[in-house]
Amino acid sequence: MKEIWEEIKKEIRSELPKNSFSLWISPLSLLERRNGTLVLGCPNRFSKNWVAENYKELIQEKLDKAGLGP
Repeated sequence: MKEIWEEIKKEIRSELPKNSFSLWISPLSLLERRNGTLVLGCPNRFSKNWVAENYKELIQEKLDKAGLGP
């Protein structure tokens, strides 16, 4: 599962400016899959909120494409 998450991050990297990817997406880690939902770890609450507000749809699109969506 973690390998798939790393592949998804690579896809996202190709679509975002380098600084944005490094700041917001690169620090995310896959913690677990719970009840069909992937749980991602963020460095802090601010990061969690920023990613949710700005990148949730992009991340969900990539997860769906990889067959990991709901």
